[in-house]
Parts: sequence; C-alpha cells; structure tokens
Amino acid sequence: MKQLWQKYYPKLLTGYYFLVTGIFAQVFIPSDPASLKYFEKDQYEDENVIRSTFIRPFLMNYGGKKFEFRFTAEGYYNTDVPNQENMDVRYFGKGRGQYISFRAAYLGRFFAFVFEPYILGGYNGLAKEVNRGRPFGVLNDYRIIGKQNFSRSGLRQGAIFLHWKGIGAGFGKLNQWWGEGQHTSIAMTNNTHPFTALHLGTIKEIRIKNIGLMGRYVFSKLNEYEDYRTIYYTALTMGMTFYGKTIISVGLSRNYLSGGLNIGVPWTAKDAATIVFEGLFVENLTDLNYTIDGHDPWDQTLEGFFSMTFPENKMKIFLEIGINDHRQNMVDFISQPDHALGSIMGFRKFGLFGNPNLYFGFEYLNLAKGKFHVFRATPNFYDRSFYDDFSYEGRRWGAHSGSDSDDLFIEFGYLNKKWSFIPGFNFERHGLITSQPAEVKIELRLETSYKWNNVRFVYYYERENARHLGFPQDNVYAGEITGKRQINTSIVKIEYYIE
Repeated sequence: MKQLWQKYYPKLLTGYYFLVTGIFAQVFIPSDPASLKYFEKDQYEDENVIRSTFIRPFLMNYGGKKFEFRFTAEGYYNTDVPNQENMDVRYFGKGRGQYISFRAAYLGRFFAFVFEPYILGGYNGLAKEVNRGRPFGVLNDYRIIGKQNFSRSGLRQGAIFLHWKGIGAGFGKLNQWWGEGQHTSIAMTNNTHPFTALHLGTIKEIRIKNIGLMGRYVFSKLNEYEDYRTIYYTALTMGMTFYGKTIISVGLSRNYLSGGLNIGVPWTAKDAATIVFEGLFVENLTDLNYTIDGHDPWDQTLEGFFSMTFPENKMKIFLEIGINDHRQNMVDFISQPDHALGSIMGFRKFGLFGNPNLYFGFEYLNLAKGKFHVFRATPNFYDRSFYDDFSYEGRRWGAHSGSDSDDLFIEFGYLNKKWSFIPGFNFERHGLITSQPAEVKIELRLETSYKWNNVRFVYYYERENARHLGFPQDNVYAGEITGKRQINTSIVKIEYYIE
C-alpha cells in the first residue's frame, strides 16, 4: 500500500494543480450528504440561486461557470469493524486507511461530464463480526474486503451526458441520492458503490417561470449473466418545485429490481426497462404473462417526496413515504394506506434563535415491519434473498439501517462560511418487530471544519456503543445486556478547490 501511495499521489497532485488554474465555483452538486448542509447554507445567502435537492447529483452553471476541479484526501482510523454509512467506494475496516480522489466536472451547452478517479487503501485488520441471519447480513458492520493491507483504485464516478438545455441522456457510474435527507433515504443513497447505468432526463433543474422540474430515468444491469439470472435495476424519479415566498417540492420515485429468477417465460432487458411504466395495482397486471393473478416475483419500492422551504426563515421541512408492496386496487389502498409503509420526516434550520450561525438538523426514519403483519402478508423492506437483500458490492443502496429498522439523527452546532463545529447524536435499531429485544446502536458524533483560502479541513469523530448485537434473547426487564460493542472512529479530510 505504501508503495502504491508514493507512486500515484504525486502524479494526481501534479495533475490537479495543472488543471485547476482559472476554475471557479461549484458546477457539480454531488449526492454525498456530507456536503448538503453547507450547500443549503450558501443558497440561503442568495435566494435567487436556491435549487431543489431531492434528486442528486445535478449540475448548475451558477455565475456562468462551466468547469469544476476538486482534490480530496482523507485519512481514517477505526478501532473495530467497519461502521460508516453513505461512504460509496470509501471503505475502511479496523486500523488506518487512506483515500485520495480527483474530480473534474463540466457543463457545456450540449455536453457534460463528471470524472472522479480514486485510490483507496488500508490495514483492514481482523475484527469479530456479528453473526446474523438475512436480511441483516448486509448491514455496514461487515468486512466486504477480506484482504489485510489492501489497496484498490478505480472510478468513484464517471459519466458523460448529451443534453439540450439540461434535458438529455447519459451513461456511466454516478453516486445518487433521492430525497431531502442528509442521513438516510428509503429508495436511493450513496451507501454503496455506484453501478453503471443509462440515465435519461434532466441533469439540472429546468425552470419555467416559477416552476422547477426535475426527472430522471435510470436503467442498469447489475451482474454479468446473460440468461434468466440477469438482474436489472430500473427507476423513474420525478418532481416539481414551486418557487415563491414558500418553496414547495413534490416528487415520486418508482424503483424495480427484476430478473434473476426462472419464471417460465423469457424476461428481457426490454421487459425490465419498461416495467416502471406498468400499472400500479395488482388488478391491472393480471393479464401479464410474468405474473400469477397479477402478482410478480420482483421487488418494487415506491417513494413519495414532499418538502417546504422557507427562505426568509432559512428552514426546510420534509417528508418521505415509501411503500414496499403492490396494492390489490384503489379500495385496498384507501382501506390500508399504511400497509408495508416506511417514512422519513425531518427538518433543517439555519439561523436558530436569531443567531445566523446556529444550525439544527433532525431526521427520523421508520422502516418497522408493518402493523398489519399479524393477519396480512407484509414484506420487509429490502428483504429478497435472490437480490442480495437490495445490496450491491456488499452494501445496500437504500437506507443503511436496513430491514425492520428505525433511525433517529440529530445535530446542532455552529456553521458559517469559515468554520463549523457540529456535535450530533444517532440512535439506530434493527429487528424492531422480528426480534425482542432489537439491536441498538447509539452514536455520538462531532464534525468540525475550517476553510482557509481554497482549502477546507474537516475532522470527524464518532463513538459507537451498541448492544444486543446478533439478537440474543436478553431479558431487558431484568437489565440483561449482551452483544455489546464499542467503536471509535476518526476521519481527517482535506479538500482543495477554488470558489
């Protein structure tokens, strides 16, 4: 690893300084939620540039700029199993680790691209892993790289687009995020590697007077098989934003995993590509040859988005509702709209208590198995063994807390253009309905940053205390606690760019 680092680090650094000359402002708004609150804070300083953020990434020509170049270096130290969420390719296990990347993005009149190569390495020491059954076997505390002292390189992101006024087609790898949250989302996060996909739709928000429109169709083949074992991912996400004194956004995302099973009839890429346009109710699907009385074996997730932004108060509130099962018909839907339902609610407030630098963020995710499961078949979110329980490269691209879980996230601190100091708290549980007691994970966090000219320094610390890991039969009423674990994690990050 040391030799690889010494070989490539100077080359990337030299190339970066050569390319960065004359580059200004942010063109590419990434999916990585770590940057979301900083982006929103800057937008509130100039209300004329506020953009909807529930489909990320996207591009923008703020100030007429077309290029962006950014260099990132990160160092990690972790005392136990892997534990970080929403880290895309940036995996690290026990011990030290290093990551460097260089990102170039361009948005021209008819052509756009993003290109971000990376180098990653670390000690990845052996650690005691939790023995769980599925669908809990793809949580983030498993070693997905078995080798110690590993090194790897590749593309964190790499995609090209042809477009006309922001509407077009593209192909490549993109980390993606759908929803207004910065900690989790039901349908799509950057919790795992991006997959190579076809992208159709908007690459930036389309403004028509005071209406903003965004929509994206994504189609991907997730494995290398060329027969019935081929697995396809298909998604259609779209939304509209009304810009006024109060900014209101509404959207919908429909996601399908299909293929991978011998269903007795051919299942082609064309079938998978168009499945998001089929009927919503079981009664509309009865004549399709791949269903039995309208029921298919595939995995569908529907998610609706709603948010209200108050620019004068520098505040956003948001709600996401996810559905993990077909409804028989409209009568069934109205009777039990909360069957197989998941939700996220949250808000972010800048300028708390009249202080322009105080910030508060709150999110709560609930993916507990539905309350009707006693008398009605109720699927768990992300619970399909033949789709590796909604995972890719060992991690889920949906909510990192996984099936039958909930996740509370709170942060409060100081944030301005120069520096930030933001403590946080996270309370996460797994197996809420399927186990008694559920696994419990409590995290205390601290994120602090300082910007000096064109360099931003970030330090992040997290202390995890977990209990009931592996779902032991602890008698909590008697105060019994087993399956305990404690992890300390530190991350140092340096970004170089020009604004």
